[in-house]
Amino acid sequence: MSYYDYYLLEDIADELAKKIIKRYKRHGVSIDIKDKGITILQDRFKFKIKLLPGTRVDQIDKYSKDVQVSLKLPLFQVIQESLSIFIIASKESLKDNNLLDIFKSSEYIAAKKIMQIAHPLGFDAMNKLVIADLALYPHLMLCGTTGSGKSTAIKSLLVSLLGGYSPNKVNILICDKAGDLLPFAELPHLSCPIIQDFEVFLNIMLLMRAEMERRISMKHLEEFSRLPIIVCVIDEFLAFISGADDKRSSKLVQDTLSDILRRGRHARIHMVLAAHNPTKQNVKIDISDIPTKMAFRVAKFTNSVTVLGESGAEKLRGKGDMLFQSSQNDELQRIQGAYISPEDIEEALDQIRSYYSSRSPKQKEDAKIFMLNETNLQQMGTTTDDARLNTLVNTKRNSDDALLARIVMWALEYDSISCNKIIETFSVGWPRAKRVLDKLHEFGIVGDIYEKLPRVVLPTSLEDLSPKVVSFLKCHGYASEHIEETMKSKGGN
Repeated sequence: MSYYDYYLLEDIADELAKKIIKRYKRHGVSIDIKDKGITILQDRFKFKIKLLPGTRVDQIDKYSKDVQVSLKLPLFQVIQESLSIFIIASKESLKDNNLLDIFKSSEYIAAKKIMQIAHPLGFDAMNKLVIADLALYPHLMLCGTTGSGKSTAIKSLLVSLLGGYSPNKVNILICDKAGDLLPFAELPHLSCPIIQDFEVFLNIMLLMRAEMERRISMKHLEEFSRLPIIVCVIDEFLAFISGADDKRSSKLVQDTLSDILRRGRHARIHMVLAAHNPTKQNVKIDISDIPTKMAFRVAKFTNSVTVLGESGAEKLRGKGDMLFQSSQNDELQRIQGAYISPEDIEEALDQIRSYYSSRSPKQKEDAKIFMLNETNLQQMGTTTDDARLNTLVNTKRNSDDALLARIVMWALEYDSISCNKIIETFSVGWPRAKRVLDKLHEFGIVGDIYEKLPRVVLPTSLEDLSPKVVSFLKCHGYASEHIEETMKSKGGN
């Protein structure tokens, strides 16, 4: 950019700042924009907003659409960074966010070299391409109403996985009751045909949970690092959770999903769950194990709160406008999601199928893929009621053991614990808390005092734990290093 161009943009930015201030004033909102609070890029401006007396933060966002329309700006976004408020505006049309063009970009090519699974999300308000590593999520939840861009985001993710990585690197399971993802059928990355039926879905989740257990048991072997990542995409997962004919099956699928979410990251398994209308009542699984969220426009602020923990998604524009939340970033990111048309999807999938069909039989045979074949499914499908009940009992036991492992790790951070504290922290009843406390005594974690009084937590270092307890914790995904770090923070009451 030449000096002449920069000074010209400075004049444009100053003039636009004055117009923004004037338009807000018409709504009774008093703000100021200082010269030093203006950042200039080639096609957009970032204004740091100073609130004048009598103006509230929410008023800036409330009247943003009116100001944008009156000034005829293609881009006008209000964002918060730490304690500061900014307006990002542009007189130019937004940059093309076509996914196929993103694949050709230098940013994406560079990201693929350093990330395990590069997931191109789209462009932020400053026109910067946002790419995240799916392997670090470790799980992802998407939500959004019709026309919000949620479905396009799922398809963009699938095309990124299929076109960017071989079956040796990434295996995929697709669960889709509505059939929107059927164009992705018969691809070499898929571990089984696209799942639409609840019974098949339940069987598949049980098989994947068994695969998770197998992988966790072999983490110390060199072969583990060569296993492909498994990405399980469940569109409208709430429909699968509520699709059971009886309470036992419903409970089984909830427990199985929750266990995979809790420990899947230790087995290179990543879940992608999408929902149209998530609420605290209908989700039915603990989504605290899903730190990464893509929230598109939702119907109510309560849907936004369910997913993000705060409102905001109900105010989005739709058509790919999203809020991205990640454990890798402390603040929500406003992103215009990547777009791919149905025609481009069809063409991309045809090219992928053609490429893999041309491979030699030996290359196909050598592909390391987590495959669920007809035999697996038939065996699960003919499971007797007694065997299914045993599976339910075993799953319940495994769920109880997983909770016990969490409580052991939690207890190791404290000098003393009590039944009441367990009830308060883990939302369990008195009988269950009492059983857990007795088990902790059996493990040598706490002393034997009257259960209504706090019990002293005995271990102070890893060496104080019995091999049985260490082995139990490792089976539930807690490495020795994690246990040691937990005990170093000991000191709570």
